[in-house]
Amino acid sequence: MQRAGVIGAGAFGTAIAVATASRWKDVFLYSDLPSVVCAINSLRLNPQFLPGIGLPQHFIGHQDLATANSCDVLFLCVPAQVVRTVCTSLEDQHLSSGIPIIVCSKGIEIASGLLIGEVIASMLSNPVYILSGPSFAQELARCLPTTVTIAGQESEAVTALKSTLETPTFRVMPSLDLIGAQVGGALKNLLAVGAGLVLGAGLGENARAVLVTKGFQEMQRIVQVLGGDPETLLGMSGFGDIFLTCMSNTSRNTTFGVRVAKGEISIPLKEPFQGPLAEGALTAAAWQAFKTRFAHAETPVFTALYEALCADRSLTDAFKIICE
Repeated sequence: MQRAGVIGAGAFGTAIAVATASRWKDVFLYSDLPSVVCAINSLRLNPQFLPGIGLPQHFIGHQDLATANSCDVLFLCVPAQVVRTVCTSLEDQHLSSGIPIIVCSKGIEIASGLLIGEVIASMLSNPVYILSGPSFAQELARCLPTTVTIAGQESEAVTALKSTLETPTFRVMPSLDLIGAQVGGALKNLLAVGAGLVLGAGLGENARAVLVTKGFQEMQRIVQVLGGDPETLLGMSGFGDIFLTCMSNTSRNTTFGVRVAKGEISIPLKEPFQGPLAEGALTAAAWQAFKTRFAHAETPVFTALYEALCADRSLTDAFKIICE
């Protein structure tokens, strides 16, 4: 593979490009923000989203997705709720069906309750892969040791992609469980918001451990009902990502939960959402539609988080369910 395209030149999109830069002859970074494209091309920087990280000379900023057809692989790194719009744009460009799409977006579509890979598969005929795991953008971009999961449908194709992406500091674990990888990536963000709620309310580290453990068990139930393998969540796209996102003080989702518990962000959250939002809050908004797909599975922790963030359940009442 000679040329990679990264749709969504935010923090993670830019970081994954930097982490795998040595694997490509050219890297196209797509952004709908002229300031980002200009900074990439003129300054070799993305100060708006990934300050302090220099970009290689073979990185090229683009606003026009017309050049996506010249790429050998596309990384999709946009917010989950924007994925359908991006797929429509790629349809308009008559994207070649042979170009693999590596999905780095983690979440659930609010309107449909579909996982992001499912949204893409419903619109495009391209092979879809899920990249998920503990990978904060700043550390990834600094080429600190990082290991992720990449999931796809065909063993040979997943193994080939692993070989294409890996570098001495960026390791890739292959998986054939698209469901498990996506559920892990999506729900760990909502679980991290819950961890922040517990900390912000002063309930302590013990309570956070209870929340994370019970939430992890619920995630395994969900994966099983949806046809995935619960053991997938024992790897990078599950336990690894949960550990990083729920336990780090620099996690956006945990920080968001802390701010909610301290009254700095008003709940219930209402659409259109106002102010800075973590992906886990948007996952909460998608919970009702998603829950219809496994209505008989017991998920008291995630349901309580949804009701506290998006309905009218008091935090005090939610904590009784979360921490009991």
